[in-house]
Amino acid sequence: DVVVMTGAEATGYGEMQYGAGEVAEGITVCVTLGKTIGVSLFDNGILAHNPQDVTRQVATWDYPRWDDAPLPRPVLEEGDVEPLDEEWARWAARVEHYLSRIEAVCKPDNFIICGRASVSYDKWAPKMTKVKTSLRCAKQGLNAGVEGAAKGASEILTLRRDTARVRAAIGHRQGLSPQKLTDAQLEAVFDEFDYDNSGALSQAELATAINRLGVKMTEAELKELFVEMDSGMTGDIRKYEFFNWWKDSIGSNASKFSVKYYKGLGTSTAAEARDY
Repeated sequence: DVVVMTGAEATGYGEMQYGAGEVAEGITVCVTLGKTIGVSLFDNGILAHNPQDVTRQVATWDYPRWDDAPLPRPVLEEGDVEPLDEEWARWAARVEHYLSRIEAVCKPDNFIICGRASVSYDKWAPKMTKVKTSLRCAKQGLNAGVEGAAKGASEILTLRRDTARVRAAIGHRQGLSPQKLTDAQLEAVFDEFDYDNSGALSQAELATAINRLGVKMTEAELKELFVEMDSGMTGDIRKYEFFNWWKDSIGSNASKFSVKYYKGLGTSTAAEARDY
């Protein structure tokens, strides 16, 4: 088995499990800062999809206005020159601008600053006055990426196993291999799970459906599966999200899914449906 994740995701896993995010509740955004930027978002400790609005904000980090605001190099060894206060202030303004943009689109409960910027956190973080979200400095340093990669791989492999079990149970109930379910049959599965006919699955509805399929999962595993399906982080699973999760889980190209089945699934246009 091979697991692939970004450096920001590995670092986030490490901090959430062993460092500054160990007791963090709600939505936590781990921001890895140095020469570049990386973001990973956790929902009560579970890695979640970065919403498109959050992903778009990464571009604001490299606005031309910040060309003169690199991360100052702190004094780490003899011969290093102490950066000017103005350099720390300029860097702080850059970080504050970015975090404020994330606050506006995501409204997280916590920020954790990771990467090289965490080494000099005390030099620049106090200069930020507009960030309202709880702000924490990473504790694990470079160890976060190593320990986080191991922790993250373990969780991802467990999620893969649970996904395969649920997928197989659905296929068995339909009397078909999961790869052979048609779009109409998959829609019928969703409607069967949607007990209140709301057009979306709550976490309770998903848990009930999985229990009726005869698949035994822990509460933590159910939460991970729910977060994986809820790609838009809306707090429920829309029909198009369920379809995309299914197609991804069986290794199919989601673009092959008939566009007509996206009508009424929460997307406004066929083009938007294809984006999903």
